[in-house]
Amino acid sequence: MPDTHKEKNLRACTTCKLIMSDSQWQKRERKKGITFLCPNQAVMPHHEMRTTPYFTGLVSIFKPGQSWVGRFNGLEGLLPGIYAVHILKDTDEVYEEDYKSTRNKKKKGQEKKREFDEESFEGLDEYEL
Repeated sequence: MPDTHKEKNLRACTTCKLIMSDSQWQKRERKKGITFLCPNQAVMPHHEMRTTPYFTGLVSIFKPGQSWVGRFNGLEGLLPGIYAVHILKDTDEVYEEDYKSTRNKKKKGQEKKREFDEESFEGLDEYEL
């Protein structure tokens, strides 16, 4: 599992959604001598052998087969670890561009304030908000 206090460059396997830091993926490559080797390769055959930094949500699973969250996300039978909830695919280019632009603005110290117009909330019950 990545130490998120020290590791900032997290990447997820595009097949099984396992999240590890960039340095952990590189360490596995050096140790095994293979360009890409996911720890879940033996359990789940991987069609695509790559990782991506573009994912949303984190789920920590200790007992994937017994966990409702693990079963709901299709993680039963995999190794315990931290998994992405959703991998952004090529069709999600809009989100990827938004992610990049948001990161660039944060780096420059610019923060975008979200504005809501009152018309979009008309007719909503207070519990629906």
